[in-house]
Amino acid sequence: MINQKLQPGVTLHTQTTQQFATTQILINLAHPKLTVDVESRALAMNMLETVSAKYATQTKFAQALSSLYGASLDTYPVNVGGVHTLRISLTLVHDVFVEDMHSLLTEGLNFLREIMFNPLGNAQTGFDVTVFERQKEIALDEIAGMEEDKAYMAARHALQAYFDQPAFALPAFGSAPKMAQTTALSAWQAWFNALANDQIDIVVLGDVDDAIILAALQDWPWQAREIALDAYFQQPQKNTSLIINEQQAVVQARLVQIYDLKITREQRFAGYVFNALFGGLAISRLFMNVREKAGLAYSIYSDYNPFSATLLIEAGLEQNQLEQVQQLIASQLTNLQQQPITEIELAMIKRLLIADFTTSLDQPNRITERIVMQQIMQQTTSEAQWISAVNAVTINDVQMVSQQVVLQLTYALTEKDPDESIHASN
Repeated sequence: MINQKLQPGVTLHTQTTQQFATTQILINLAHPKLTVDVESRALAMNMLETVSAKYATQTKFAQALSSLYGASLDTYPVNVGGVHTLRISLTLVHDVFVEDMHSLLTEGLNFLREIMFNPLGNAQTGFDVTVFERQKEIALDEIAGMEEDKAYMAARHALQAYFDQPAFALPAFGSAPKMAQTTALSAWQAWFNALANDQIDIVVLGDVDDAIILAALQDWPWQAREIALDAYFQQPQKNTSLIINEQQAVVQARLVQIYDLKITREQRFAGYVFNALFGGLAISRLFMNVREKAGLAYSIYSDYNPFSATLLIEAGLEQNQLEQVQQLIASQLTNLQQQPITEIELAMIKRLLIADFTTSLDQPNRITERIVMQQIMQQTTSEAQWISAVNAVTINDVQMVSQQVVLQLTYALTEKDPDESIHASN
């Protein structure tokens, strides 16, 4: 991979390969989450994907993409720990498949420049108000739809109760109340602030000429910027775990538990292996013992987030099984803390983790995503190093990680009882 600085804070990463029949372009803009208006940034992404000054209607915008031989454009916000990112992804077929042999890559880059630097609107009033209000309405409808997903909603409510800093609990698109207050002007300003101040990484993956890409991007109106990113954040461990019971009209109860899991960045691979063993895979302890053997949950999984130093467990279950499931989860964790796992179990978990990782290397979007993540983490790990680090995890490493896991919050979403209200207790 070739890394070339276009301006301070703006870097091009080109990875040449003949593995794919497409060219993948991913532009990532990153900024510390605590200092940005995430709702305005998210809505700006919706606008960039809909219209621009040159393509002022959705029909013209769609025709422009069609002229790029059906190129695929996607824009979206993503949280990476304490960093808020905006992603612009364009997938193009390779030039060899273009009948008149013109450069589809060059045209694709020109299209991206147009939508990024010349959106529909102006600095005085912001994005075109008619289109913006419609996009905001669509976004709010989508958020309302997410609230109907009880598993998603339970996890969000648990995270909101857990984090001392409310911004860290926000999804990448923000909150519905704040989004409803977002204006065309605030979204416009958020976008141009991102263009001027965010760390920008441009990843191009495919059978491409690095010199052509560099020449094209150097002509874009980049500004130099200085920014310090740190995706990792932690909050102090609570002395007592919080218990929250919420009631709604639900068919299936939801249980969410959040644990503190503070280990070093170098130990994160042991964290990945522990999580896969505990609840992250279909052969994990939680899945096999809670769901399959005991039949106490419709679904159950764990997720380790190294950026926030947390382990999250979520389960769907019958309301009358809440106490049993919590006890069985606790016993599975205690077992891992006190009893070393076997070499056979460790080898199987490693094999599955590495298989998933190597499979991801056959997907262009996963490759470009990995490159972007390494820029945010400011830590480059080659494919061989990643596999080696997983293979190096020992039985003692897994047990060490398990012993750092401390329960911080238990959230239960159960069937609504008209005689009771939502309550929380320590």
